Order: sequence, then structure tokens, then C-alpha cells
Amino acid sequence: MPEIFISYVHQDEIAARALQVFLEAKLPKGSQVFAAGSRLRLGDDWLEKIRRALKSAKIVLALFSPEAINRPWVNFEAGGAWFSKNKKLIPVCIGGLIPARLPKPYSNIQGIDLEDRESVRDFVEELWKSLSPEQSPPRFARRDEEVQALYHDLAWWARARKARASYKRMTGRDAP
Repeated sequence: MPEIFISYVHQDEIAARALQVFLEAKLPKGSQVFAAGSRLRLGDDWLEKIRRALKSAKIVLALFSPEAINRPWVNFEAGGAWFSKNKKLIPVCIGGLIPARLPKPYSNIQGIDLEDRESVRDFVEELWKSLSPEQSPPRFARRDEEVQALYHDLAWWARARKARASYKRMTGRDAP
């Protein structure tokens, strides 16, 4: 079962998957990161699978974008972590959001602006301490490939976000 659960809305799947791949590369070997889109299969009872993954996770990353902040699903999953003494909830902001400016109670919780490259190393170190406190994380390379891949994919997410917004302005409907 996963140690880390990423909560996100469908529109942020590119960013959630990029974060999942990045963390699986950077965290202790065998660490499992759950992001629903990559873990659900045809025929799965998706609600039950998400519930089990959320229940087993030690850390819940609430991925907040401008689209996700007012949607009930991320708030619902984050609430499951917030009310649990056995879980750490970490707000992860993208799309120009800043943790200190999130609505309560999230603004009271130390979070990360994922687009701030300087804080990514600290983020990984903090997760590592929670998962494997007896070990120190390896140092990032000067031109770290996983960091570059993460930011490449976040740029791709930003372009897809702009395309969806443009489509909505032109048609008055959400993009398919």
C-alpha cells in the first residue's frame, strides 16, 4: 500500500503524474506514491481503491491549482488526512497559488509552491525524513534529471491549462 497519496482534480492529472514519477525516483527505494489516474484499472471499484490508498498513506499531498482549490474532491481527501493523527497533510501549490494564501485550514499548514525550484530539495528531504528517518536522502545532482523532467512536465501542464481556458472562452464549455 502507498506511503504517499496525491489528491488532485482531473484537470491536474499531468502535474500529479509528474509529481508521482519525481517522488518515486527521489524517495527511498520501494516507496509507493498513489495518484489515482495511474493506479485505477478497468473494472476497479475506484472509490474503494482510493479509500484504501488514503487510509494506508502516511502523507497526503493535496495538489492545489486554481481549478482544484474550490472543488470538493481535493478538500474531501485532504480532510481525511487533516482529521487523522497518523497522517501528515502537505498542501502542494501549482498555477500561481501560494501556500500562505490558501483558504483556512490549509494556510495554517506548512506547504510548498511546487513551482519554486529552490524548495523542491527541502520538500524531498522532509518527505524522506517522514518515510525513512534513519537514512539521509542522496544529494541532488547539479543538473538533476528528475528535477528537469518534473519542471518540463509542469510546463506541459501549464500549456494544457491555457488551452483548456482558451477552449472554454471560445465555446463556453469545458474542454472534453
